[in-house]
Amino acid sequence: MRTTAQMFLLSLVVLSAAFLLDCSGPICNSSADCLYYLTCRNGQCVAKDCDVGTRACDGFTCTDLQTDNFNCGQCGIICNNGLQCVRGECKSFCPDGRAVCGDTCPDIKTDNQHCGQCFNSCSSTQTCIEGKCQCFSNLEQCGRECVDTFSNQFHCGVCFKTCSSTQRCSQGVCIARE
Repeated sequence: MRTTAQMFLLSLVVLSAAFLLDCSGPICNSSADCLYYLTCRNGQCVAKDCDVGTRACDGFTCTDLQTDNFNCGQCGIICNNGLQCVRGECKSFCPDGRAVCGDTCPDIKTDNQHCGQCFNSCSSTQTCIEGKCQCFSNLEQCGRECVDTFSNQFHCGVCFKTCSSTQRCSQGVCIARE
């Protein structure tokens, strides 16, 4: 046989479980029966009234459906992949001719960090021209690197011409070390 205290605790557990399972909130007679951020409407604790143009999608916080990237146009519509909520629609936030690279809008024809495609960086000896990393004008492309063939020990005068250990590259010619 259960005591009165046990019956009371059991009823609290049942009511708590019912509240957790009932997304519309607990039954109420007035707003005083609800948590401070809720109000009593039609016998249910619900979100307080939101301003015109906003809505409590999570039941508690008012959000602007015209600009909220997690509730764009209606609750639960998420703007992904570089899109943002503009007037209730997920749209690219980059102007025409620009790529969406994370949260930036680079010109992939000229941007050294996003050359030809997002996150394709040119080396410190290159610049992005028409979407391709190209060596500075005083350097030559030898394999994957830009080198000064007038002074580079491994690309002396032309790509891949290596001077011996007793030589150095000077003006594009291997000469004896002094």
